[in-house]
Amino acid sequence: MPELWERSQFFKLSSGDEVYAHIVGHGEPLLMIPGFGCNHYPFEGIQRPLCEHFKLIMIHNRGMGMSSHAKANYEIENLADDALEVMEQLGHKKFHVLGISLGGLIAEEVAMKAPEKVKKLCLLCTTGAGKDFVELKPFSEDGLVDFYKMDPMERSVLLTEATVDQNLKDSKPERFNQIVRLRFENRADLGQVIIQNKAAISYLSKKKDLSKIKAPTLVLTGDHDRTVSPQNSIILGKQISKSKVAIIDGTDHMFALEKPLLTATHIEDFLSTSY
Repeated sequence: MPELWERSQFFKLSSGDEVYAHIVGHGEPLLMIPGFGCNHYPFEGIQRPLCEHFKLIMIHNRGMGMSSHAKANYEIENLADDALEVMEQLGHKKFHVLGISLGGLIAEEVAMKAPEKVKKLCLLCTTGAGKDFVELKPFSEDGLVDFYKMDPMERSVLLTEATVDQNLKDSKPERFNQIVRLRFENRADLGQVIIQNKAAISYLSKKKDLSKIKAPTLVLTGDHDRTVSPQNSIILGKQISKSKVAIIDGTDHMFALEKPLLTATHIEDFLSTSY
């Protein structure tokens, strides 16, 4: 097997924004789209096993991580266009797509916008838009402002406690502390989080026809997810024709960091098997 390689790359887009991607591995390209307020750190646990079989293109959405700050409001559809433009600049005509949480909404939009390009789709701890799904409790702008006034480490601990299995802190303290550290070291800018939150609220209020997704789709959820109801994964499975739903037992919203090897195995098996 060739030695694994990685690189960082910035992409100047037609919108005028500059989007960053961390690229690692060999094999079929896999576009990976992170969730709310995140750069690519939620993929840290699954990155190593997956990069041995796939070329991972882990983007930072507009305004997040190392990508340029958005100067105006945008829509989730714009983030999907950003992702497609990155893959076009890389020369990838066909590729797999994986989205986690908010990134799952972006991934769904990518699959609907460019069905001829998306080979397989993986949706992790996410939902669909519209009233068919269990409603997510939205963040208010004032709530976000108040939350960001907290000490950053305290905020990181609270976020972790709210998004991992409630037994993890006692049963696997090293794993819990690792997730806290990742959150602390990869904090997002408040102004950019507010803009992204507006885009999420706008998108979730719409009705989307998920039957337009033609790619075989893996839907993964944690059975104890308190952020996005696991029921929404079941609904996604019913609305996307070529779909498979799998549940990661004993995990919450951050199951890709709670049980990374099991999560990676589900993804690798799905992407590597004829469907």
